Amino acid sequence: MCWADTPNEAALQCDACQDGQVCAQRGPEQLVCVSPEVCEALWDLGAVTVCRYADKSAYDHQPLPNPSGDCPGGAASAGKICGGACGPCDVDGSSQPRRCTGRSPLHPYGVCAHETNFGGTGEPAAIPSCTIAADGAMLEPCATHGDITYCAVFDVPPTDLAAARRHGICLRTKVCLHVAAALPGGMTCYDDFGQQVAP
Repeated sequence: MCWADTPNEAALQCDACQDGQVCAQRGPEQLVCVSPEVCEALWDLGAVTVCRYADKSAYDHQPLPNPSGDCPGGAASAGKICGGACGPCDVDGSSQPRRCTGRSPLHPYGVCAHETNFGGTGEPAAIPSCTIAADGAMLEPCATHGDITYCAVFDVPPTDLAAARRHGICLRTKVCLHVAAALPGGMTCYDDFGQQVAP
């Protein structure tokens, strides 16, 4: 695969991809955001273990669902959960960009993750991220990101949990608690010591 032919040379880490993107393994511990067409082509070529959905569940060639019905959590979910009836992430007119991320066959809705170092260039910005070790120890906490305090990890099958914990996203406390209670497919919040605080 020629990484130079992918948008931004696949430089965007898979902590929080843009809505609709999936993740491809670029190195032993490195997942980067790519278009679904990349993983579809790899799958067709027999490389069935190198991609993941944006929630870090194993890619299985299934299309992303189009959520229908009312927004989970109602009006309180606006700006926290995205997709379908929940709408986009910029519903409140905030000047701080937010990226809808995490949709997969297991998670029909995404989560609004706050971008950092956004300079108005249109280039992808970083999402404050966190990392939890296989033994539950917090390797990279969210404390360094100011008031963004909880490490959010999408609920995925046990075989995918290590990847999900390696690529957690930092969410403000009230956002993480709300999403953990309302997101179809589930999300778990951890404090800076690796203790589960929600659900």
